[in-house]
Amino acid sequence: MFDWIDFEKHEGTWKEKDVKVLALSTCAFCSKAFEFLNSHDVEYKYVYIDTLPKKDRRRVSDEFKETFKERGLYPSVVVDNKDYQLGFIEKAWAKALGLE
Repeated sequence: MFDWIDFEKHEGTWKEKDVKVLALSTCAFCSKAFEFLNSHDVEYKYVYIDTLPKKDRRRVSDEFKETFKERGLYPSVVVDNKDYQLGFIEKAWAKALGLE
């Protein structure tokens, strides 16, 4: 999923799952999501959707909707290409990642 995106990588010692974050560069909730992941030393890949060309933003939206049957929100976390969480709710992200 999203194999065509040039994600940035954040190194971490917790590497139990493939974690991808779709975020906006100016989003306060996105910043809180990154703080949460960093506080648990999670390794993850991320992309700021608002910095992508318009056609790529549309492609991300279409791929997300096709895969999960929902429209994406930001931030979103995709775990192992099969589970996801829309928006940042700490308990939900912790559960999806198996950190609780």
